[in-house]
Amino acid sequence: MDLDEYFGQGELYFSESQGQLIRIDEMVPQYALNCYNKLTRQFGPDFQESALAEALLGHVTQASDALSDVLTRHGKATVFVGAGGPSVAAARKRLRRAGATQTHKRDDWVEGTMAPVQVNVRRRKERANA
Repeated sequence: MDLDEYFGQGELYFSESQGQLIRIDEMVPQYALNCYNKLTRQFGPDFQESALAEALLGHVTQASDALSDVLTRHGKATVFVGAGGPSVAAARKRLRRAGATQTHKRDDWVEGTMAPVQVNVRRRKERANA
């Protein structure tokens, strides 16, 4: 696969340290961001306008439905707002749409959290067997 073919696809990233192709959808978001930054330093605009760049950043800046799943499971989710990412206002809006009740900017990330949910369970009275 030549460089144009590599940049033209958005499913796999070649890890030099591991010597193999890695599926982008299986990457940890921070690792995808590190890969994006590395390729940006090496190839600049040629990389940034590619399908591979879009796929890596897309994995870092998840859609609202994916953020909603993360918020529900973990109580918090993050959106990258550094170079190539959305604006802070757009990230906050995306997190609120996903269900975050609070947002905080930390470095190149905006973190959204959900309010804790309290569930009350009533116990039924047992019937006397007659």
